[in-house]
Amino acid sequence: MGVKPSVSRWEYWSTAQQLSRAYQDIADQHPLLFYVDAAKPFLDVDGEVMTDIFIEDELHFNDLGNAIWGAVIKAALMPMEARFE
Repeated sequence: MGVKPSVSRWEYWSTAQQLSRAYQDIADQHPLLFYVDAAKPFLDVDGEVMTDIFIEDELHFNDLGNAIWGAVIKAALMPMEARFE
């Protein structure tokens, strides 16, 4: 899973994106791994992190952020899990 963006760590976003690309590269090279993009669902149309998905610390998700994150993970895992049923 790639790094998720947050308001409180936005200054590190460029580095986080590099790390996420490295994770994706690793997953692309191994048939038993797959990469989940944890960034795009939390970015607005301008590529900025959404601000209404965090609690006051601007790092941890509120209920809306957790709902989005849960949907992202479920959407990624369900097709993978279905291969083994």
